[in-house]
Amino acid sequence: MIMNPVIQGGAEEKVYKITDRSNLYIGLQSAKAGEFVLSSVVIEYPQDKQPVSTVKTVDGYDVPVSFTYQNSVPLSTTGRVMINTMEYFIMPASDVIIS
Repeated sequence: MIMNPVIQGGAEEKVYKITDRSNLYIGLQSAKAGEFVLSSVVIEYPQDKQPVSTVKTVDGYDVPVSFTYQNSVPLSTTGRVMINTMEYFIMPASDVIIS
């Protein structure tokens, strides 16, 4: 079954709503299904390697969140490395809530 409405009827692809309660995806209000949705805020890479935000569809299904890249910055006083990253997810064919 083909889920692309452009192929089926020639209509515009549906745009789904993004409700951001985490303030990590500032300015994003919508996306098409299958698009990468990238956080607009750089965060410190969590020690437990778990995403800071959670993304769920309006039906309550979890959407996997991952990290894009890591940027290592050496700290001169302690010699430790602070790692910065950005989160992303792939937009499902449903409205989502980020918290």
